[in-house]
Amino acid sequence: MKVLYILIIACLLIKTSSCTERKQSTADSLGESVNQDQIILSDVQIKNSGIQYGKIEKQILSHDINAQGHLVVPFNSQEDVVTFCPGVISKVNVKIGTHIEKGQIMAYVISPEYINKQKEYLSAKSNLVLWSQDFQRQEKLNKENVSSEKQYQQTQANYLKAKTTFEALKIELSILGANIENLDAGEISDKMMLISPISGIVDEVFVNVGKYIEPGNTCLL
Repeated sequence: MKVLYILIIACLLIKTSSCTERKQSTADSLGESVNQDQIILSDVQIKNSGIQYGKIEKQILSHDINAQGHLVVPFNSQEDVVTFCPGVISKVNVKIGTHIEKGQIMAYVISPEYINKQKEYLSAKSNLVLWSQDFQRQEKLNKENVSSEKQYQQTQANYLKAKTTFEALKIELSILGANIENLDAGEISDKMMLISPISGIVDEVFVNVGKYIEPGNTCLL
């Protein structure tokens, strides 16, 4: 009875050991799969495949690496150059790939409307001077009770209207790229300038000399 018990235990040990060896052998040959995304290699597989471990280090490459790709410019780093007055392109100073600085003149446009805006500005400036002098005179008379209140208020309204018209034209011409200092000196330009709003590289040119453009048209990118 005792001998039979020992033999049964021995058989169980032999069977368990045999199953363990077969599982280890299978794992060594195929690699134990932990899950669908991960495979663990045994020491024997690592040794047989010649895998070596190292550290990530910065090194200078001895040769160039050629890689294909597509560069995309962020939206906040890209600007369209448009015109606010109709006209004809008379000169283009840039081409595709040209590096430009902010404020650089990219093209010139001949625009009769632009010339008229300058004339209106100078006229509004002269008108403002006249109404300013008249308002100062009426203000003095009003304080001395020589002029009527109604006349004083009318002169004040005319002065404020002239000032508003002048300032609006000044802002408009500044947007169009006019040189206000030269304009104040009485110099009217026959060409409107298309100025770069940012520094960068010209990606596209949609105009050429002699092309007619309208307000809102994209001229350069």
